[in-house]
Amino acid sequence: MKWAGFAELLGQGFGALPRSALAALVIAIAVGIALTLLETTRFRRWIPSPTAIGLGMLIPGFVVFPMMVGGVAQAVWRRVSPRTEATYDIPLASGFITGEALLLLILAVVASFRS
Repeated sequence: MKWAGFAELLGQGFGALPRSALAALVIAIAVGIALTLLETTRFRRWIPSPTAIGLGMLIPGFVVFPMMVGGVAQAVWRRVSPRTEATYDIPLASGFITGEALLLLILAVVASFRS
């Protein structure tokens, strides 16, 4: 739905948007610029990434939620055992990503035989 709306915007221009959407667009641009500029200050540790916020708005929640859970789990792991976290965090994350991709491939193959 989001990408269809974006395609419509590209095809018909900003005139296709309701006035409230244009106001929201201007506000979002201003917030994005402010967050980007704040990333260069001493408060950057507490400033959320504009890129992450934008992706979070485009990617569905069922995809973002496991990423958030993994990030929290890694932060806890780093506090509990920094040495093992530094050694195993990337291989473990890579394994989860590969496992998910393989599982989805298997499910796609099974679904194609059911049709």
